[in-house]
Amino acid sequence: MNFIDIQNISKYFKTKDRKIQVLNNLSTKFYEGELTAIKGENGTGKTTLLKIVARHIIQDSGSIYWNTQNWDIFLKNNLSYLLLSSSRGFYYRLTLMQNLEFFLTIYKKKFLLSKAQEELESLSLWEHKDRRFLELSTGMAQKLSFVRAMLLEPKVILLDEFEHGIDQKSVEIIFNRVQKLKKDKVIIYISHQQELLNQSDNILELSNNSSNSNLSQIK
Repeated sequence: MNFIDIQNISKYFKTKDRKIQVLNNLSTKFYEGELTAIKGENGTGKTTLLKIVARHIIQDSGSIYWNTQNWDIFLKNNLSYLLLSSSRGFYYRLTLMQNLEFFLTIYKKKFLLSKAQEELESLSLWEHKDRRFLELSTGMAQKLSFVRAMLLEPKVILLDEFEHGIDQKSVEIIFNRVQKLKKDKVIIYISHQQELLNQSDNILELSNNSSNSNLSQIK
């Protein structure tokens, strides 16, 4: 079974007059085939952890591995996709379809219209395919980000409050889809919805003290 191995990760952010420690000497593993939820109080570093795994930011110390392989080397040939609660990263003046075609080209993935249509229809976006991104609501933009993730077929999927701004029916569609994908992917998600947390294989609670950050298994 493949896994992400996080070893002694620390991260701090500088303000004008001090450093703020967000993660301190955190170690854990996330396994393929398991749907892992992370919970914790605000400010404990949940989003920071996912951003480090996705390489949106880099840790100050510690290492990450895919099994025993360096994580950055692994990512050269395998995608990791982070869907944030306010995900954007699209071109505002392009249509939904143009955005999807562009990103698949960037990542050297073949664009299949039938596949794109299937994904867009599943989240009631197909009828909006020719609308420019700037015209979308927050919820529609969030759903489009998930469609992009499905078309890119990443090996690792990271979801940070993906349900933000999305109607409950679409949340259920997305989560059911994620559950079916877990067999050959590492999937980690952050949520404040207890119903979503309860459907995970594992629930880890992130907490901090003066000497380290800790992910305690509570399910």
